[in-house]
Amino acid sequence: MKRVLKVTGAVLVFLVLLITLLLAYVYTASTSRMNSDYHIEVATLNVPTDSLSIARGKYLFTTRGCVDCHGENLGGKVFVEDPGIGFYYGTNLTTGVQGIGTTYSNEDIDRAIRHAVKKNGKPVRMMPSMDWAHFSDSDIAELIAYIRSAPPVNSDFPPIKVGPLGRALFLAGEFPLLHAELIDHTMERPQMIVEEVSIEYGSYITATCMGCHGHSLTGGPIPGTPPDWPPAANITPDPVNGIGTWSEEDFFRAMREGKRPDGTDISPIMPWMYTREMNDTEISAIWTYLRSLDVVTTTELILN
Repeated sequence: MKRVLKVTGAVLVFLVLLITLLLAYVYTASTSRMNSDYHIEVATLNVPTDSLSIARGKYLFTTRGCVDCHGENLGGKVFVEDPGIGFYYGTNLTTGVQGIGTTYSNEDIDRAIRHAVKKNGKPVRMMPSMDWAHFSDSDIAELIAYIRSAPPVNSDFPPIKVGPLGRALFLAGEFPLLHAELIDHTMERPQMIVEEVSIEYGSYITATCMGCHGHSLTGGPIPGTPPDWPPAANITPDPVNGIGTWSEEDFFRAMREGKRPDGTDISPIMPWMYTREMNDTEISAIWTYLRSLDVVTTTELILN
């Protein structure tokens, strides 16, 4: 009996040591990557100050989803609060207390948006810059113009905290915590892109959809989201499980009203409350691009 107890005790001690070492590795390795230094040179942007450019910047801020994390007043907003995953909020972009408006130059803001890198060279956590890394200089300049026009908002957020599960998933490649690691920082970006109903412009806009729908736009589980979130839908022309049987009118209704062709509701996880603000040209351009894609068949119909 004593021998059994000794063996059991030894096994328990070994397991405790193993778990301790594993936790130490997860914490150390993830912290090391979060403290990486990036030296990203960005060009000087000509940021406009006229009312039309500011209005265009507000349009981009809303329709490209910035408002979802930074709030309608640009003062920041908590978007994940989970003991396992962590505590994350969108930065206060204004000149108020805790805002970056007085300390970040236009180039610093550009670096944060298109490269997910802070003013101090550290990676921004949970900043989905992969969606905006391709943005044209003119779009970024107008976006910054709108940010600069915002009145000050005071905020008092506690520090961002990456939870133990978030760290483990990050190391496993299942949690896109640091987009700075994923972006091609040397890619060429257009100075301006023509806003028209075309495959090219549709592709440009649809790149912001890939964070949820995937690079193949076939949908599936959305990386880094809670387990109770529905998977993103297949939006290729697959006639069975995609949008191959939809008309352009059906697509407009989905983007503007959050309704499928049969009248059922699309999950509010699909940010149609923001895409409904898109103008007709942009929605038609997205539709034109999606219809140009090859059919990619998925095994199940996802009703998100």
